[in-house]
Amino acid sequence: MRNSAEAAGAATAGWTQFWFCTADAQRPLQKVRIGLAVMAVWFFASHWTDIGLWLGGDGILSSQSLARFLNDADLNDLVRWRLSPLYWVDSPVLLRGYLLLGMALAVASAVVRQTRAVQVALWLWVLWLANRSLMLAGLEELVLVFGLGYLALAPADEKPHWSGSVALRLLQLHVSFLVAVTGLTMLSSLIWWDGSGVMALVAPVENRSIDWVDRLSAPWVHELLTHAIVVVAIVAPVLLWSAATRKVACVAAMLWCAVLGLLSSQWLYFATLAVLLQVFGWFEPGTKVGAESGARS
Repeated sequence: MRNSAEAAGAATAGWTQFWFCTADAQRPLQKVRIGLAVMAVWFFASHWTDIGLWLGGDGILSSQSLARFLNDADLNDLVRWRLSPLYWVDSPVLLRGYLLLGMALAVASAVVRQTRAVQVALWLWVLWLANRSLMLAGLEELVLVFGLGYLALAPADEKPHWSGSVALRLLQLHVSFLVAVTGLTMLSSLIWWDGSGVMALVAPVENRSIDWVDRLSAPWVHELLTHAIVVVAIVAPVLLWSAATRKVACVAAMLWCAVLGLLSSQWLYFATLAVLLQVFGWFEPGTKVGAESGARS
């Protein structure tokens, strides 16, 4: 009974230490906050040119057009909770004003250290735009929303606090899980087993500045690259949690992001994912933010 109680106490202490007592949690979080601010500016700027064409009063996805489509397709239940004040804004001028304010909030989130309010406002600004442009949304909205949302839990200054530790752990778990699920999902398709996955990835050549099909046509090139992408996606998330392998794993994961961003042209998504990988603090040898810091008593 005594051994059982001691084991339970140790497990509880380890759980508490992992979630609430991470050493130096704020150091990587501040760098990630700056990186996500840059990504948020990029996100808002990417909508600047054609936001009126898509979301304006006479736009392709105006509120009326979108409502008719959802009713005809019987999809209202699927989007019931995608709330946004932008459903009531149809002026291109006001929509661009929304984008400008979003960029200003992104810049402010990187420099304001007195309050979480700016970080929360930026998260809402990105979330509302993602909800309004639901027919246009891509993968970048996913990582931006959860990244900014978790950062909003942490204090704005660099003082240690349990909420910063929780935010760090949530980011670490979510990022590693996302990369791992990507790799495991690849295994469900034959093209990632037979080595042709990269060729399928680069096959759409519209709006590409580089035609990768010819450059990757040699079997040994695209097969080796295909298998490397799958292996890194599955192995790196595990190695990120060990101090001995964290730096190598993080560098490999960021190279993975760069390669997939280049081949798929989904630059914003993979750049944001690379920014979020910095929560493992591999760039600062004195920062202990991996599993071993949660195991200390």
